[in-house]
Amino acid sequence: MFLYSLNGDGKVDYVTGRKVLDNQRSVYGNPVYYLEPYPQFYWWNHAMWNDPERDGVNGNETVYAENTEFDTSRYKPCLFNGQPC
Repeated sequence: MFLYSLNGDGKVDYVTGRKVLDNQRSVYGNPVYYLEPYPQFYWWNHAMWNDPERDGVNGNETVYAENTEFDTSRYKPCLFNGQPC
């Protein structure tokens, strides 16, 4: 999952979800992930969109769930290595 603040105010308003193809640890012990080139899911404007072809945003996406909020409390991407967002 990648969380974005499109307005730059620190509030998450866009999320993408990509399939992890493989993972390993770097020589420094940090995780390294190999991902699909394009996301399978997008969350934006209170809707979850599905892109089963994973070919980027080009109009063939379908609504997976409407009127849904993304629970950002489950994801702490900014806390990795103590770095701020």
